[in-house]
Parts: sequence; C-alpha cells; structure tokens
Amino acid sequence: MNISKQDTKAIRLPYEYTETEPYEKGFSEYYQKHIVPLAAKYEEKRKRNKEKNKLNIILAITSGLAGMWLMAKSLPLRGRNSGKSLILPPIVSWWFFVRRPKRKYFTAQKEEVLPLVLKFMGDFNYKSSGYLSPPIIATHTGYYEATNIFQCEDFISYKNENVYCKIFERVFKDVSISIGKIFLYFEFAENFNIDLILTSKKMKNLYWGITIEDDLNNRLLKRREINKEPISVNHKFDQHFDLHSKNNERIIEWLTDDFIDELIYLNTVFDKEGMLLSVKDNQVFVELESQQNLFEVGTSYKEASVNAENIKKLLKELHFAISLMDMIEKRIQTLQIST
Repeated sequence: MNISKQDTKAIRLPYEYTETEPYEKGFSEYYQKHIVPLAAKYEEKRKRNKEKNKLNIILAITSGLAGMWLMAKSLPLRGRNSGKSLILPPIVSWWFFVRRPKRKYFTAQKEEVLPLVLKFMGDFNYKSSGYLSPPIIATHTGYYEATNIFQCEDFISYKNENVYCKIFERVFKDVSISIGKIFLYFEFAENFNIDLILTSKKMKNLYWGITIEDDLNNRLLKRREINKEPISVNHKFDQHFDLHSKNNERIIEWLTDDFIDELIYLNTVFDKEGMLLSVKDNQVFVELESQQNLFEVGTSYKEASVNAENIKKLLKELHFAISLMDMIEKRIQTLQIST
C-alpha cells in the first residue's frame, strides 16, 4: 500500500488530523510527515491479520472445548471446586491463538509509533516493557528484593540536571475492562532527608485482596522502621489518606490545602480510587490504581492502522501523563525549600 497524493481521497478521513488543543500545535503536519507513512507498513498486514483472526477464534474455541473434554475424561475431578480446572484449556487456547498474535502485531506497531509521538513532545526515552528495580520494590512497596513480580510496560522517562523520572504501567486485565496500576518514579539530585509513606484509605492490594494498610504494617513500615500509627494532618486529609513518617512536623507543614487537593485528585485520576506515595531520601515513588490501558496505538483490527483518532487519543494520554509528572516533580521539590 502506497500512501501518496493519489490515495488521499481514499484515506482522507482516517488520516486527517485536526488540532483542537494547545499542546497539539504543529502536530498535524508532523503526523502527516512522520506517522502516516507507517500505514504503508502496517495496513496490509492488519487486513491479513483481521482475516486470520476469524480462523484463530474458531481454532481457539475448538481446541479449548476439546481440551476440556479430554481433561474431564482423563483426570479424576474431586471436590466442589475441582471443575474449575476445566476452564484452563479454553483460557490457554484463547491466549495462544487469539491474544498472542494480536498483542504481537499491536506491540510492534506501538514500538515504532509511540517514540515518534514522544519525540514531538520533547526529549523522552521509551521502552515497551521491563521490570522495576528490586531495591526500588523493597524500599517503596515492601516486597522482598528477590520478588520479581512487577513486570511492567510502556516505560517513558526523561532526565534533567535535577531529576530522573519515569512513568510506566502494569495492566492486569485488558480484554474488556482494564485493571492495573500506573507507577511514577523520581530520583532527585538532592537528598530530602525525608522518610514518608502516604496511602489512600481505599487502596487495595490486588494480589491478596487485603487492604494496603495491612500489607504496610507487615512489610513496608517494618522495613522502613516507621511508626505504624498514622499521623493526623487535618479533617480533609484524614478522610482520604493515612500518613506515616519520621518527620511529623515538617511533613504536616508541607501538606498545604492546595497540595491536599492535588492528592485527592491524584487518588482518583485514573478512574479508580487508590494511591501510594513514598518518599525516601532522594527517591519518590507513586503508585496509582487504574481502570485504563494507556499509551496504545491501536487495539482492534477493525480500525485503520495509525489512524488519526487513535493517535490523537495517544497524544492526549501522553500529554496528561507528562503533565502529571511535572506536577508531582514541582510539588516534591518544595521539600528542598523547607529543608
């Protein structure tokens, strides 16, 4: 497929980008020059995959049902919950025949397109996947350093003379409803001499179904040697959060009404209440609950590759995420003033 002037009429609608926000200024021309040509690479493949996907769905259903039948015939099923094991073959078949090839196609597309969009926005680096550093896990979440369970996606980072920052996500379910976490990590040049853990009262531990407060009492607070009793700040703050710190008076002064309002906003910014904010020396770690799967270039074979609507949504999400990083960075840096 060649996207040239002769093809303009046929592709005009899916590839016509309209700027509506200040942060989009100049992006329409950039999109046409750098991103639309990639449709030539992915559009024919998308059409082939769309047809293959129909066959893959049939294969997944057939092999899944066959696996259920074989398991029921060959394995003794005992106990009230033993029948639950029969759902394993359909799940594995669906992942292998449908989810895996679809994810492979859209991941390859995103790895090429997303860095181009970020390049328009500034000096950002991108990695499609990776793990949290074990020392960071231990310091800010309470999990053991050897626990490498935090495989994440979409690492977006930047660095200047004052701070190194990255944002990334982990999606636990992205078939119909996305459930996961958004992480932000900051490493500042200057040590704040602060030991602080702030948690939303509504935050849940997605692994064990217990409140994060229980997990903190058993792991994180003990590791950081911080008092388990939360510090009272004021009525508005205490309604939403628990605060644990070794720097009580200084932290309470830092938590102004404006900052508390920002924290309340962060607590639900991704449509699900829950936040962990941890400050230790020169490191700041933020964990936000999410019901979104961010930074996707495309998710359906029915849509034209790298179409303007999807790229506009991606640019909006990236702008929002970067604004979020800037907001937190500026607020945390006020700790330096009060040191």
